[in-house]
Amino acid sequence: MQPFVRPKKPLKESRLGLVTTGGVHLPEHPRFDIDDPAGDCSYREIPTSTDDLTWTHAYYRPDEGSDLDAVFPLETLRRLVRDGVVG
Repeated sequence: MQPFVRPKKPLKESRLGLVTTGGVHLPEHPRFDIDDPAGDCSYREIPTSTDDLTWTHAYYRPDEGSDLDAVFPLETLRRLVRDGVVG
């Protein structure tokens, strides 16, 4: 599959960011308001160094064994950085 826009430099020389609507946040952050009929369009900044994440989502629940990496692939991104695939 071709990208919509070809990157100007190789991914291994690029910095990437993750954006999700999955309600991911640090435990000390306020929960997202999943009961608001208009949705909660606030955001939380997540440092790449954290190992302690949770999420507030109507369908993905951390206590039910849901895979956080499917919603916010931070572990996958870290592995790609370690492997030199992305910068």
